[in-house]
Amino acid sequence: DWFFYLFGYKVYVYSLVERTANALVFVACFVRIFQIEKSLIKLEWYKRHYFAAIVFVTIFINIFVNPVYLKTPSAFQFIFLAILGLGYLVFPMIYYYVASKSTGDIRKNALKVFVGAGFIALGFLFRYQNLEGYIGANTLLNTLIEYLYITAPISLILGTLFIYDGFRRTG
Repeated sequence: DWFFYLFGYKVYVYSLVERTANALVFVACFVRIFQIEKSLIKLEWYKRHYFAAIVFVTIFINIFVNPVYLKTPSAFQFIFLAILGLGYLVFPMIYYYVASKSTGDIRKNALKVFVGAGFIALGFLFRYQNLEGYIGANTLLNTLIEYLYITAPISLILGTLFIYDGFRRTG
């Protein structure tokens, strides 16, 4: 494992790259959610940037919390995973809401983004690194985890394509 020392702390390169990639995904989500919330604030019943604030907190947690702390069950792990899960759910929830309140092309594109966000969430959830601790527990489970080498990246690619198609301007 490659590592370097930063301010007296041992930092692993793989962990730093993974955390930075996750933070960049959330930054992209934050920008889109903030943009949607700006248009929702024009409505009388929506007053603040609630969803954008949740995603903003999730960005900082992704950057500053060491993933090693999440390997051992604790109250901190539960709180972190709850906030992270809420941060992941905000993006598809807001697009599902837009799809339910609209018609035509707007509904179709919002549903594409909703489905794409679901694929991306599944791709992140079922990454091999998340499940490698379960290898050796059962032969069936080993086989399923081996299939995740290819299915998780395919899920990420499908999700990205759905989201791109939902944001693409036509005409």
